[in-house]
Amino acid sequence: MTSSGKVTFRVDESAQIGFGHMSRCRALADALLLAGAQVSFCCRSVRGVTRAALERGGVQVVLLPDDEAFFQMDWRDHVVVVDGYQFDAAFWQRLRAARPRRTVCIDDLRDVQYVADIVICYNEGISAHQFRLREGSRLYLGGRYLLLRPEIRSAARLMDRPVPRQAVMLAVGGTRQEQWVVDMLQRMALVDPRTPVWVLSGRRLPASKVVRRSGQCRSKVRFFSGLDAGHMMGLYRRARYLVAPASTLMLEAFAAGCPLISGWVADNQRNSLDFYDRRGLIVNVGDLRHVTSGRLKQACGRVSRQGGRMIQRQRRYVESAQTGVGEVVEAVLA
Repeated sequence: MTSSGKVTFRVDESAQIGFGHMSRCRALADALLLAGAQVSFCCRSVRGVTRAALERGGVQVVLLPDDEAFFQMDWRDHVVVVDGYQFDAAFWQRLRAARPRRTVCIDDLRDVQYVADIVICYNEGISAHQFRLREGSRLYLGGRYLLLRPEIRSAARLMDRPVPRQAVMLAVGGTRQEQWVVDMLQRMALVDPRTPVWVLSGRRLPASKVVRRSGQCRSKVRFFSGLDAGHMMGLYRRARYLVAPASTLMLEAFAAGCPLISGWVADNQRNSLDFYDRRGLIVNVGDLRHVTSGRLKQACGRVSRQGGRMIQRQRRYVESAQTGVGEVVEAVLA
């Protein structure tokens, strides 16, 4: 561990964006706290429920008026962890000029130059040579380094052994949550018009508006948001059809053991989803912007046939990530 063991996270979260970025930062922060580090978060925006959870865990949360306030602080005794697509090359240039003890970037594969000392990416189906890394940067790549919120792991441990069931979850990442939910409700009405569909979102969606635009019957759609980990895990297990517009929720559902359908809406999602499909963790229906109801119906049939095996593989996948997170903690605090 470093002599000070001080680790600061620079990440933002709001009701609309940043849930996945904040979730994986919180997962790494929890592992660092267990290793004895002093952890703080610097955010320009953060949900109240997230801030309360961090502070209960002994993490200081600093609200920033702007990034200039961040760079006015002294980072020479800190490891600084950054997660967010908004942090551009100019930000990283200024951060390195501030001479922190070490820099860490948590990210997906993007066409950018990575200059952090440590880069963490738990995307699957890609190789290290696809990253443009600064000489000397260390890359921790793949599902071995999956970062799940601590409360999700705790809730999963409290659950009994998963059993095969008929529930199906449809999950996707992206920022156009409302429109994507409308599209999926329209398609699911054609796949199985008699069965209710549940919608799980990080922020509260305008339920009446979404149902009206989708043409669904209001009694056939139920909306959930702002749930704690225990209730979310239960929802993953009870739903017949659960629509979730967040890729992070897909990975968290692995911990519950949830037969799952997904697809991509951005190119950087394709490799991981293809990998998960080949490993029998999900059914990947491809480009969800153009998926047909017939394709979804076929996917539901495949999930029904393979649900038991899918659940077992998901739980093993999540369990295997424990060792990898320990490796990252050692590297961050070395």
